[in-house]
Amino acid sequence: MTNSYSTTTSLSWPQRLVTLLLAGLAVGSVVFWGLQISAMPSAEEVRWVEQTKGDAPQAWQRALGGTQAQATAPAPVAGSPLTLVAVLARGSQGGMAVIASSGQRGESYRVGDEVQPALVLLEVGLRSVRLGPAVGGPATQVLELAVPVMPVAPDAK
Repeated sequence: MTNSYSTTTSLSWPQRLVTLLLAGLAVGSVVFWGLQISAMPSAEEVRWVEQTKGDAPQAWQRALGGTQAQATAPAPVAGSPLTLVAVLARGSQGGMAVIASSGQRGESYRVGDEVQPALVLLEVGLRSVRLGPAVGGPATQVLELAVPVMPVAPDAK
């Protein structure tokens, strides 16, 4: 009597490749999720981030190249030329803008902050800001971000 069950199984090459591919995906998934879990912040780090949340505007300001506007800083001269350096728009919540005055380094301002005497930041758009004499009043000045000129490549012949 012969045994119909063979103790050795013979897999074809396509079956071996599919098995290898599935095993590789499983190992890759375990490694990926292991790294994700190990990179999660600890409870101490989360508490620290929550405590420093109020410093976020200053961090954005520094990242955009501005300096902190302080009460001890000299007030810009009224009528001096203003240049829009950067914009951080946050939809209906207002936003921030880095504005330079008379070629000085830019300072960050939130919507409602006084940029110059009798000149308040009214609105922040994606590429522009509107300034006016008072919050809720009409805009008397619009500053726009300068669009960089792209260099033109010489004709290749």
